[in-house]
Amino acid sequence: MSYDQLIESCFRNFGLNILFLVSITLVGIIATSLLSADSRRFLPFLIFWSFSEIAALISGILFKNNSAVYHIHTIVAIFFIGYYYYTQMRHLPEMKWIFYAGSSSMLLLWLINLAYFQGWDRMPTNTILFTAVYFIFLVLMSFKQMLDKPSSDKILGQSRFWLNTGLLIFYASSFFFFAVHAYFISQPVPSPQFLGYFMHYPNWIWLIMIGMALFVDLRRNFKNKTKHLEH
Repeated sequence: MSYDQLIESCFRNFGLNILFLVSITLVGIIATSLLSADSRRFLPFLIFWSFSEIAALISGILFKNNSAVYHIHTIVAIFFIGYYYYTQMRHLPEMKWIFYAGSSSMLLLWLINLAYFQGWDRMPTNTILFTAVYFIFLVLMSFKQMLDKPSSDKILGQSRFWLNTGLLIFYASSFFFFAVHAYFISQPVPSPQFLGYFMHYPNWIWLIMIGMALFVDLRRNFKNKTKHLEH
């Protein structure tokens, strides 16, 4: 299977993904005051992601290529998600250094890749690989922080758990997908079709996890208001 065919199979339900993403984003915007601090900090990226995917869909229809949109998405996501984890763990002495060094390094790699390896007309798979490693590192730091300073809420009742888990699954799968596909590009055999599952299904899992993060926030606020009215 060629790269173009593989990508096409990954995003066959692209429009449905966007509809679900935009729906979750609208819920987050409407219910902002009811969300936890973690979900509110994540919301700006969610809004940007919605516009980015809509732009990618339009670009794909008009120009038969949406690689430029993903170049922009990748670098903006680095700062949005990096800042999300920075604000979450800013009390750690090393976090400021990790955020600035990590963001600067990713920006440099993005520029080098764009200028010398994968221009605007090619998917920024090299940058995505490096970005995935950076995000996975931040997620693992966040999980460690949750273990070091456990919350009084149950783990499944914390939006941070759902956001972390979704992001970890998505970027671990993305890393596997692009790394394995890069290997098959250098081989005379085509990429196996099952590789597409490592992009399509993890994307849905992440969207569902984000939805769960919003759900547990709204449910907790509803329960608190109910208890207040009872008293």
